[in-house]
Amino acid sequence: MTKQVETRRAPALRGVPAGIRVRLGLGTLCAGLALLPGAALAAAPMGAVQSISSDGYVRGWAYAPNVPSGSAEVRFYLDGPSGPLLGTVQANEFSAAAQAAGISGNRGFSFQLPLQDRNGQAHTVYTVASDPSFDDGGAVNMATACTMSNGAGAEARARGSDDAFSWECFRRPGDNNVGGPDLWGYCATKGSGFEPYLKGPVVATNAAYNWVCRKPQTYTLDMNVACTKNFGSGVEGRATNANDAYTWGCFRTTSVPETRVVDPDLNGYCTQRVGSGYYPTLNGPQVGSYASYNWVCRKSGYSDQPLIMNTACQIRNGASSFARASNINDAYTWGCYNPAVAVGTRVGSPNLEAACLDRHSTATPFLDGPQTGPGAASKWMCRASLNESALVMQTACTMRDANSQARVANANDAYTWACWVQSTTTTVVNGPDLGGYCSTYAGSGYEAKVAGAPQGTNASTLWRCRKPRTSPASTHLGSPSYNLGLPATQSETLHYVSMHLPDVAGATRASGTFYPWPGRKVAIQTPRANGHYNSSAASDNNPAVMAKIVQVLDAAYDWYVDATGRTPPTANHYQSRLTFTVIEPNCGAACGRLGSTGIELSNATYEALYKGVRDSLADPTTYPRPTFDQAVFYELGRNFWLFDPELAYKDKIIGPDGKEKGNGGSVVTGYAVAMRFYSMEAAGVDGANFGSLSFPALKQDVYDLVDTYLSNTSLTWNNTLAQDKGIPSVYGGADLFASFVMRIASAHPDRQFIKLVWKYADNQPNASTTQQTVDNFIVATSLAANTNLTAVFSGWRWPAPSATALSKISHLNSPNLSKYGL
Repeated sequence: MTKQVETRRAPALRGVPAGIRVRLGLGTLCAGLALLPGAALAAAPMGAVQSISSDGYVRGWAYAPNVPSGSAEVRFYLDGPSGPLLGTVQANEFSAAAQAAGISGNRGFSFQLPLQDRNGQAHTVYTVASDPSFDDGGAVNMATACTMSNGAGAEARARGSDDAFSWECFRRPGDNNVGGPDLWGYCATKGSGFEPYLKGPVVATNAAYNWVCRKPQTYTLDMNVACTKNFGSGVEGRATNANDAYTWGCFRTTSVPETRVVDPDLNGYCTQRVGSGYYPTLNGPQVGSYASYNWVCRKSGYSDQPLIMNTACQIRNGASSFARASNINDAYTWGCYNPAVAVGTRVGSPNLEAACLDRHSTATPFLDGPQTGPGAASKWMCRASLNESALVMQTACTMRDANSQARVANANDAYTWACWVQSTTTTVVNGPDLGGYCSTYAGSGYEAKVAGAPQGTNASTLWRCRKPRTSPASTHLGSPSYNLGLPATQSETLHYVSMHLPDVAGATRASGTFYPWPGRKVAIQTPRANGHYNSSAASDNNPAVMAKIVQVLDAAYDWYVDATGRTPPTANHYQSRLTFTVIEPNCGAACGRLGSTGIELSNATYEALYKGVRDSLADPTTYPRPTFDQAVFYELGRNFWLFDPELAYKDKIIGPDGKEKGNGGSVVTGYAVAMRFYSMEAAGVDGANFGSLSFPALKQDVYDLVDTYLSNTSLTWNNTLAQDKGIPSVYGGADLFASFVMRIASAHPDRQFIKLVWKYADNQPNASTTQQTVDNFIVATSLAANTNLTAVFSGWRWPAPSATALSKISHLNSPNLSKYGL
């Protein structure tokens, strides 16, 4: 509900009246401010919607006086308060308008409209600002949390600084402190003149990890030069937020129309980018369907390699050049163009690396300070590789005592390192009492939450105490109108760190710059603006295909919410949307977080997804419904796996590598396998081939596994699912579990079984044993089917439910066993 407050007008922005109407090239914008009625003038959030840009960004500012240290939350609805929620952002960006209104701090917001809602029709964006949805009680002190669960002497450690869930508590016998690390001795090994240096304050978040060995030799980094490296003369570097180092962009200050330039250098591309001896040729007819994509680089005795026209243009004309075929069906109609650049238009990001190389042949850019803070944007410098080296505290301690280990007493204090000679064993004890810590030190109702992605740089430091706000005040900021079509391409870039850490010694997480393609509930993040990762063909520069992809994935997301009654906690996201990120290296074809948002796709998986949708949209006669690769729907199931306490098996088993592992795989993964089929049907799409199998054949194969299982009388639950195994030489345990789910669902088509079973499961008690998880599953399926399925699971050779479980379903009707393959 909205708190009732006195209605009042917003203060006029400096030089701009409170209500404005602006004409845009691609639509019309109406912006103004209206405050909802409420109880107290001071309690109402305030702000304004300032603009909707031609590239689909809603921008403005908002401030919540009730929580002056926090950021107001801004929600966007399509065509009125009862319309679909387009998304939610925090008002935490710099805003000159807020400053002009006398409000300090970062209060600005920007929100990118979903692709499918830029459809060339008139719409409004009903925009509401509210108090933060939670109160922040500060960071969790893990050492104290371990002491609370285990008593004095317990210590805390994170097995990985980039994993928020890697904390454990342990005890050790008395260790011997042999002194501090030999910092000067260690740095001397890096060369003459190197000395220990602390990059930052003595006391700050993770200050203990800011030690380096440095030989002073730095250079200023000129952002104007960095911009000319990518875009030539006539551009300048500009930071949109002086207090955020990652807001630099390059802006062109003159208006230059799009021009045709020298044609692509095909020979240069093949010899320079592919290899000596390669030459350009057509791998198909000159004229024909999509003939312009037939160009390849060829070398006798070697496989043909793709010929990337954009790069061929850039070899001849520079980095800003791009390729376009005037006739996609004629291979000889390619030309190179330099893009039109409007006055003051952001044209991209500065090339920091190239600018630094101007200063020194080994210089690289670095941020000499925190990413955010006063003047952070001016902290970029160039540093030659010979001038700084990591300071490895463990090695510095080894130089003090060969048997010692480096240990920091307080990660936030740089001078708390010491070298310890410890006993050979430590004992892991109870985990940190996060709930107890927050209720004790933050107050009643506070819970421990990860404030960000659970995996990523220093993710282990993101635990905070938070309490939901029960009645946040809200204000209607206005309902600006727009009429926009799809953009010609995507322009915004963002930085992303992979959630996957390869299981290789010394491995690091992949990261890079990505383009977001937003829907209402999901966003796809690609490394290139055209969406199609490995192609520069003009016809693949198609936001309409991306719009269809996010629209379908939005529908699948909504179906998962409806089917489970839950939404996954936010981990990886773009403006509150669940993200699918195309990034290598990956954990396979695709991987998704279990029980929180975030999915990563390999290049090949994304290629299959994009091409399937593109080609099916282009041929609706052959493909009445869009064709989608199944992987994205399966990974959504992993994000929506929110039933681990109730359903995941608790026993430990020995894996193929001889190591002990958990045994939730068959159930956890089997849930995603089954839900993939139902979510795709609900989203109205057909599945692409699964290897050599058609998608309907795959679905039938999984459905039939129950029959195959029953025909082999040697198979039981105990030697299949209980061991994370399926039917030998056929399918694995996950597919077998999915088959059981699908068989029950098909026996009860009138019950909407698949939309009931997980809600009933969610109402079961948390399990501490595998038998209890089996009980919970039998109870949940029986209640969803309105049938006592005890006899069915007995026929399927599952364990018998406990007396407690039977008492919950004994009143239900008996099943017709023939419906279940019995």
